[in-house]
Amino acid sequence: MLPEDELELVAACLRNIDFLEGELLALIDKSLGEHALTSPEMRRLMTLPGVSFVTAAALMAAIGDISRFPTARQLVAYLGLDPRVRQSGSEPARHGRISKQGPGEARHLLVEAAWHPHGRPDRCAPSPNGSRASAAPTSPPSPSRASWS
Repeated sequence: MLPEDELELVAACLRNIDFLEGELLALIDKSLGEHALTSPEMRRLMTLPGVSFVTAAALMAAIGDISRFPTARQLVAYLGLDPRVRQSGSEPARHGRISKQGPGEARHLLVEAAWHPHGRPDRCAPSPNGSRASAAPTSPPSPSRASWS
């Protein structure tokens, strides 16, 4: 056990760390929020249900320059969201699970965004019989290549 004066010093240091950590997080959130408001790409990503400005910023960082991908299919392959295909010779192709090639953090962000109801209580509202019914998710129209640049 530490002497009382050292315990007080440790407690004061921990309070300082908590304060500074909260202050730094607030500054980072403010900076990201300001950038999200000025970036058309981030604002477009935030129109997707479950995508916050933090998720949009992380996706933008994971993807980088979108012009690297001439087609949406190449972006999907980079993120590892395309299905594995097994084919030998002239036999029909068998499609499996997603390939999971590429940045796993980006896939994790997308999965979390898909699970998040994004403040839409109608998706998790109780049905008349008392069970929780989930409305069928609607997918946004797929953006054309021209709208990404």
